[in-house]
Amino acid sequence: METLELALTEFSRRSGSVLVSHRATRLARGLEPGERVLVDDAGEVRTAVVADLDFDLDDTRYRLVLGPVVLPAGVAPERLSALYDAVLGATPQVVPLSAARRGTHAVR
Repeated sequence: METLELALTEFSRRSGSVLVSHRATRLARGLEPGERVLVDDAGEVRTAVVADLDFDLDDTRYRLVLGPVVLPAGVAPERLSALYDAVLGATPQVVPLSAARRGTHAVR
């Protein structure tokens, strides 16, 4: 799961979404619609999902919908792994494989 370091504005926190330029991130690859990410806002970490994207020749922009879960920065990856285990019964790496065996699609 990718982590984006962003400085969320008060408006973004209230509205629950933020527009992010790919060039302003340290991502090695592009994000996909529906992909889940972590947003680190000065140590406050929350989940987000890529709701939409737009691109031109110079940049790609992502609309992230911020999740309600807010976790301390050092706890987030471990807590999210535990959440996957509790809800889905598998780690994130195993879920797509088991969904492929059933002929269904995993939610990422």
